[in-house]
Amino acid sequence: MTLEWQEIKTPGTLDDETGNGVRTMNYHADVSGQSDESVKSAVEQGVEKAVAMLASNIRDDSCYMLCEWDRQSSTLRIVVTDVKKESDSPLVVECSFGGLNTKMQQLKNSSESDWESEVNDCVEKVQYWARDYLTTCAEFMNYSLVAAFHSESRSKCALL
Repeated sequence: MTLEWQEIKTPGTLDDETGNGVRTMNYHADVSGQSDESVKSAVEQGVEKAVAMLASNIRDDSCYMLCEWDRQSSTLRIVVTDVKKESDSPLVVECSFGGLNTKMQQLKNSSESDWESEVNDCVEKVQYWARDYLTTCAEFMNYSLVAAFHSESRSKCALL
């Protein structure tokens, strides 16, 4: 399965050093599969896409390549951000796992405790797959960024 990336431009609201509006470009892919194989493949393709954009995404204050997993929507968002995790790069990679989210919502409606257990298992797998990909990614090693992951808040990141 190869992801099809959609480019979504959003107008800038922040000023960069030159006084121009910073425009954000999201690269978004929808993933309908819910099997471990399809989710793993999509996570790897998302990380690969983010790494491929590092040369265009690094700024003087860049410190982290941050993988963010949204537990409620089953969405992976990958950004380059500063040391305070407040100022994100203009290029963002996002994978929405619609099939997985449907499965999770059905589970949540039937059993909250089973849902919580399944979500925690999913978080561990996504984190592992992102870390596993990055540890063998020669292109990522060319940058002095710290790879991090969270599924709750940016203040609770784990290093990859």
